[in-house]
Amino acid sequence: MIRDPSMSIDLLEIISEEMFAYGVEVDNGGSVDVSGPPVRLLPQNAETLGLVIHELATNAVKYGALSTQAGRIAITWERREEQGESWLDFTWEETGASVDPIGSGDFGFGMELLQKAIPRTLGGRTSLDFRSDGLRCRIEIPLRTP
Repeated sequence: MIRDPSMSIDLLEIISEEMFAYGVEVDNGGSVDVSGPPVRLLPQNAETLGLVIHELATNAVKYGALSTQAGRIAITWERREEQGESWLDFTWEETGASVDPIGSGDFGFGMELLQKAIPRTLGGRTSLDFRSDGLRCRIEIPLRTP
């Protein structure tokens, strides 16, 4: 989809498009549930977060929750205030599938995005929690809205 670079982009639309690329519909009683208030992102924020969601979805299909029948993904977000600035708290939580942090912890491009692009490009923070039944990824970014 071609977008006007000066316009904002809906977060739910980004998530829906990335999941649809894998044949997964969100909030249709299936394996992916989403929940959060309407949020529109500036193009730079949308591009980086879109890449991150794409990488998370790719890994979920290959190795995580979407690689098993029992796997589920809950994607949630909320807005909050921190020192007078609006922030987006975004959580991607997989259950029903063990995610192996691949020994050395080096996930390649996806890990690079999570650990470096979010802080450097968006001034945000990322945390990853590899659990016995899935992955929890939390991303916090300043919400600079149009």
